[in-house]
Amino acid sequence: MKIKGATTVLNNRAKFYGKTLEWLVEKIDNGFDETQNVLKAHKEYKRNQEIWNYLEEKGYRANV
Repeated sequence: MKIKGATTVLNNRAKFYGKTLEWLVEKIDNGFDETQNVLKAHKEYKRNQEIWNYLEEKGYRANV
């Protein structure tokens, strides 16, 4: 699963609960039980965030 697909899965699940993506990620981080697909998306989302955090520490800035 790539980051776009992971974000879509997480956004859809958060919408199901009537909450935000950030809320869902925090709940899963704290042990909230979810489907295997959502947990796989969460893992990819967190991996991507770790990469961007590392790059920002090294001085890389995305052209957004």
